[in-house]
This record gives sequence, structure tokens and C-alpha cells, in this order.
Amino acid sequence: MSADRPAELRIYCICGQKMKVSESMFGLPGKCVACRQRIRIPTRGELAPGTSEVYLKDRPEFLRKPSRNRPGASPKAAPPDESEGVELGDRSDLVSSAILDILEPLRVLCSLSHKLQSQAAAMKAGESGILAGDDPAALNNYIARVREARAELDDHLRQRLMETAIELSSTSEKIVQAGLSLRIGETSLEAFRDTVDRLRHRRDHLERLQQNIRGWLTVTDPHTAGGYANVSLDAIPESGFQPVLPSETSHSRSLFDEHISALREALVRRERAELRLNETKRLRTGASMSASVLADCRAHAQAEKARADAEVTFRRKRLEQLSADYAGDVQTIQAARDRLARQLKEGTIDASLHNSLERDLVRAQNDCASVHSVIARALIASASQDVPSPHGSLIQRMARPVVPPGAGSDVDSWIAWTAAIALGLSVFLPVVDDLSPIRAYQERLFRGHSAHWAMTIPVLLGVFVTLVGALPWRLIRGVALAAIWLVVTVAAAGFIHEAQYSTVAAAERFRQGLPWIYRPGMLLMLAGDLGVIAAATVALAPFRNARIIIPVACGICGTAILGISTDWAGLRGPRPELSVTWNDHTAPSENVYDVSVAVKNKGKRPVLIGPGTGRNTTIYFLERARNDMTWEELPFLKPHDVRQVAPGETALFHHSLKPGDYRVSLRARNVGADAAVVSFTLPEIPVNTAESLTTEQPVSESTVPAEATASKPAEAALDKAKIELRGIINGESKGPRFSLVLYPPDGKISFLDLGLGEVVYGDWITSEYNPERQTVTLAKNDELLILNRGQLTILP
Repeated sequence: MSADRPAELRIYCICGQKMKVSESMFGLPGKCVACRQRIRIPTRGELAPGTSEVYLKDRPEFLRKPSRNRPGASPKAAPPDESEGVELGDRSDLVSSAILDILEPLRVLCSLSHKLQSQAAAMKAGESGILAGDDPAALNNYIARVREARAELDDHLRQRLMETAIELSSTSEKIVQAGLSLRIGETSLEAFRDTVDRLRHRRDHLERLQQNIRGWLTVTDPHTAGGYANVSLDAIPESGFQPVLPSETSHSRSLFDEHISALREALVRRERAELRLNETKRLRTGASMSASVLADCRAHAQAEKARADAEVTFRRKRLEQLSADYAGDVQTIQAARDRLARQLKEGTIDASLHNSLERDLVRAQNDCASVHSVIARALIASASQDVPSPHGSLIQRMARPVVPPGAGSDVDSWIAWTAAIALGLSVFLPVVDDLSPIRAYQERLFRGHSAHWAMTIPVLLGVFVTLVGALPWRLIRGVALAAIWLVVTVAAAGFIHEAQYSTVAAAERFRQGLPWIYRPGMLLMLAGDLGVIAAATVALAPFRNARIIIPVACGICGTAILGISTDWAGLRGPRPELSVTWNDHTAPSENVYDVSVAVKNKGKRPVLIGPGTGRNTTIYFLERARNDMTWEELPFLKPHDVRQVAPGETALFHHSLKPGDYRVSLRARNVGADAAVVSFTLPEIPVNTAESLTTEQPVSESTVPAEATASKPAEAALDKAKIELRGIINGESKGPRFSLVLYPPDGKISFLDLGLGEVVYGDWITSEYNPERQTVTLAKNDELLILNRGQLTILP
């Protein structure tokens, strides 16, 4: 008959509590005797035949969610299936409920509950209320709010307990897999030790968190929760609050050293708690101490001793587990040694590699055996002074500290400091032609220019890089070095590029001699710049999400340098354009044209016309076609001075030319290519047109530059001078300019390029300009003369 009796069913709660289910409980709602988790006890039909154990972490469908009343709503009677249910298990079989760490929200709720329950008891006894006055409804409302907050906290802890149990099981499986990988040779000894050390730290943290949660779920007394806290009713948590649970600590110490040190401290705490508890037992109620105060002191001492006992028990269990782990490691390493011996015998590895690996395995095996011996001595210690204190190289080898990637100086700092030294030394080597920055600074060769103080920039940059390299936060250090490199590299590219255009003495000297890339000072600066980006790369290597910073910075830098070196595809460079106009009544007897060549700058940089070494320097050429299809350059009467055409402005060059084919070009001095070219043909002037015009003095075929000034004629011939307005140039950054042709009585024709207020001839000056009518007013004392474009006017 005993064979036909169904097997007894035991349910394991998510808190670890084991509960026995009787025949009358199947199908009824229930709750855990330890953590009060609501459970739906399954029926016989929901279980497979022969099932004797049910783990709720694997069967979440048997968990019941508690009902919630909305704030302000009156409590309703729970339906039959949502009632409290039967209590499963025997209280004598409860798992350990002692907590190891204090959860502050739980301590506050337990203190508030204790305070409110005491107030309710006082009101029943007829005493006046001090928290909610004499209003029982208000007091009950506070009690209900505290219960709801505690229920919400318990729900969160139960969910976290289930997650912890699942993660703990997964971590244990990973530890087993790591040992198997070493046995079969899939991983090295170093990788195995790193992996299992990290996983064992994680496992022990989860074990501690699991015991804490189990204890927190069963705690109701404020002293057990960490001590009574006299808080106000405003401290009741609002709905939806999330408690902060203890986080995992860093792995800077070996696990067995950490547990042994913690066991020693726990034994000291227990000795102090026992002494305090014995002293409170000797106290008697007197005039200075009431019975309630004495009871609180005893309860606090008892709770403190319970936490110390729990800490001692926990550390001993962890040491026992760690001892078993190291015993297993010894066997795993022995299996790896046997595998190496077989490989050496089969000839798959050479003797030198076998000896090196064998030496490491033997040392690791001896270390595990030594740790096992130290743990055995710690487990039998009953007092703090009996706990061993491991020291020496064994602690250092077993610690295997994991330095957080965000702290401490590393290789990247040394690279940054080396780059800073290179930047500092570069000021002693030639950078500007054959001059070093320090020599230029000492001799003040560029006094008055920005280059005088700019020579000290490498030193200042080196000091700044040194300070950044000393930052203790590796992520911030890497980001800062990458930002410095990006800014400095782009700024240096812009500085070198601008030096190719500037006309200051420092830039002229910089363009002389060897190309800048071959100068020793520049090479050392370049090495320092590359060292800064190398240091940033090393600093950010441990941060997977931050590694993208380096390629992004390199991409931005490359794009900026490409744009700077090409003047942003020519958009910011000089862009001269040539145009030619002429008329045929200047000197008809010689059959000569008066030709005006306009050079307009449509770019964003000035155009320099004349001698120079800058990229924007051009040479002005006027050429005439020969019969043999070649070009003959026409010389100027006097040397061609440097003339600068600002962006948006126009410069005029005036020539007296005979009929024929001509070409005007602006040739870039450094490149040798033509920046702008225009060709034009001057036809023959009809004879009748030439004879009908007034005969003037002969004019040379050579050109006269626009800057030439008219020589003053004799005062007796002042009334015979003539003036003609040829054109008006209205620049964006300057005032209007007027192109005038002066015919003095002596026959020396002058081409004038004047602005407002400048002298035209004698006492005549340009006074006003009418942009609507395109006229210019000349003034002489009280006399005024209006010039129209293209009309020859006599100066009185």
C-alpha cells in the first residue's frame, strides 16, 4: 500500500525556503513562511507524475502578485483566490534571516511602522496622539501608506532575488566551463585565472546579495533593520520608488585575502557586540533610565551581535567554498600538466615551450595549495587574533589586481610626457629658415609681429600636455589629449598655410630656405604631435564606446587640413579676372589707342601684382603678337611696383597701344601658370577720323602705369589743360575711385587714378561723386566743374 501513496511535495521559494505541502493544501492560495511571497499551490493535475520538488524560480506561474489599492480608495475585500492563503512550511525550518548590510529604505519603513504602531497603542490606551493628533482616521491612513510602501519594497526585492538566483546559477556554470577549457587546452593559464577570479568575485557578491535580500524580506523590527531612526512622516516613500541595493566592489584584492580580513573584522565586531550586550544586561532601571530606553539598548545590542554572527558565518561559508575551489584548481592544473606531458611525448610541442608552460603550472599549483592551507587555518579560528594574516609574494600573485580603466596613470601618460618633451625641445632647432624659435625670440628679429610671441607656443603646449597627462582619470585624459591634438594640428596647418600668403617679414623668412617639412624643428614638432594622438589612442583603448573618438578626430582633422591646403576648393583663394576697354581719340596723329586693363579680384584673398614669394603674388604681362605667331613682351617705362588688389576691388592699368593683337596675363610667380589671361585686337584707325581730331604731342608706344602723377605745367598755360572722365570704380571696402585722363598744354598725357579729395591738376580737386548720374564734381576755391563720362572738358 505504501507504493500507491503519492510522493510528498516540497516547494522551494525564491528566497530559498523549503516548504512541505500536505494533501489538503493542493490548489489553495498560500504564502511563504519566510519572505511572505504569495504562492498558488498547484493541483495534482498540474504536476507530472512522481514530482516531489517544485522550484518557484523555474515555475513563475505559481507566484501570485499582490493586489494594490489606489491612493485614497477604500480597501475592498479580497476575492477568495486572492486571500492571504495558508502558510506553508514550519517556522522551525526557516532559512537564516540575519542581514549583513543595512538597507536604508527598509530601516526607515520599519522605524515608521514601529512609531505608528506605538502611537496606535497609545491612542487605544486613551493617551493623546502626537503624530496625527486625536484623529484615528489620519493615523490609519499613515499606517496604510507605510504598509503599501513596504509591500512595494518587498515586491522589488523578490524580483531582484529571482534575478540574483538565476545569475548566480549562470555564474557557477561559467566557472565550471573555464576549468574545462583549461583542462582541454582551449585557454591559457593566465586567461583561466583572470576569468575564474572575476567570476568568483561576482559569485560571492551575488551570494551576499541573496542572503541580504532573504533577510530584508523577513525583517520587521527597526533594530534588526539597522537601528531605530526617528524620522518624520514626510519620509514615507512615494509610490514607484526604487531602492538602491549594494553594488559589486572592485577586485583590487585577492578573494581569499578579502574574506580572511573580513572574517577578522567580523570577529572583532562580534566581541564588541557581546561586551556591549553583557553591559546592558547588568544595567538596572533607575531614576536616570526608563524601562523602555533600557529595552531599546538591549534590542540594539542584540541586533548588532546578530549581524556580526551572520557576517562571521557568511565569511566562513565563503572561505569553505573558496577552499573547495582551489582544491578543484589543483586538480584542473594537474590535468593540464598531464595534457602537456602527452603533447611533449607526441611531439606536438617542443621542449622549451613545454618547460615554460610546465613551470607556470607548477607555480600556480603550489600557490593554490598554499592558499588552501591558509584558509584551513582561518576556518578553525575562534577569535580575531587567531585568524592568520597572509603576506608576501603569495598575496601579490593571487591578487591579480584589476585596475579600473578610469583611474591611475598608465603607458599613455608616459607617451604624452615624451611628446611634451619633444615639443619643448623643438624651439632650439631651426624652424623659420635657419632660425630656431628661441633664437628669434631672443634676438627680437620679428619685433612688432605676432610671430614674436608665437615662437613660444611649442613650450606652452608642452606644459599643457604634461598637465593633461598627469590627470588621474584615464577616460578624461584620453578625450582631452585627442581634443588637444585635433585643435593644435588644425591650427598648425592653418598657420603654415597662412604663412604662404602673408607679406610680413616673419612669413617671408619662413618661405625661404628648405621646405618647412625638412627643417629639424618642424620634424620634432611633428613627432610631438604624433605622440599626442598616440597617447590618446592608448588611453582610450580600454573603453569600447570611446574608441570611436580617435577615428572621428582623425577624419575631422584630415578634412580640415584638406580644406585649408586647397583654400576650401578655391573658394577662399584669390581669383583675379581681367577685362580690357579702349578708345581711339587719344593721339590720332600717331594712330594710338588709349587702353585700360581692369584687374578685378573676385576671390576672398588679396591679389599681389609685382615681385614677391607668396602664393597670391602674380606678374603682370603685356604682350603683342608678331608675324611669326610668337609674342613680344612690351616693357614698362619704369619698374613695376607691388600693387595689392583687395577682395571685391578693381585695379586699373592704362596703356597707349598701336593697332594690333595683344595679350594681357597675370602669371602666378610660384607656380608659373597663368592665373588670368585676356586677348584683344586693336583695329586700324580710319584716316579721316584721325585728321578730324585735334593734333596732340606724340605719345610713346610704351605703357604708363596708373600710379604715375602729372607734372605741374606752367601757370600761364593753366587755362588750356583738358580733363576726361574715363571710368568709375566703386569698391566694397574703399570709397569710389575715378579713372581720369589729363591733357596738359605741354602734351604729356597723364592717366590718373584718384579718390575723393585728391588733387587733379593745379588747385583742382575731386569734391563730389553722384552715383546716380555717374558724374564727378571738381572744385577749385569757389569754382565747380562737373565731369561726365567720356566727355573732354577744359579746365578754366
